[in-house]
Amino acid sequence: MNKLLAPILALLVPVLAKAVTDAIEAMLPKIIATISDSIETWMPQIIKAVVTAVAQSAGQISVNTADKVTDIIPGNLDDHIVDNLVQDIFGRLGWKP
Repeated sequence: MNKLLAPILALLVPVLAKAVTDAIEAMLPKIIATISDSIETWMPQIIKAVVTAVAQSAGQISVNTADKVTDIIPGNLDDHIVDNLVQDIFGRLGWKP
């Protein structure tokens, strides 16, 4: 390193390091508050999306399971009666089978 710059850098580095550390410590509460506010804002929407996805998956599983059970019934009886009932129930619940 240059003999002229070395003493200058030796003096500047601690001052700059303290200034940067102080600035970070001053901003940290605001950063934490911003992150916390963002989580509080988005969490209800994330929870709603997860609950909706789980409910729709459960509904689809129920439809698939009911369809498999009704397939045991011989002939087209299940297609004309039971499947229509299941479709109607899920339609009333707002689930798409």
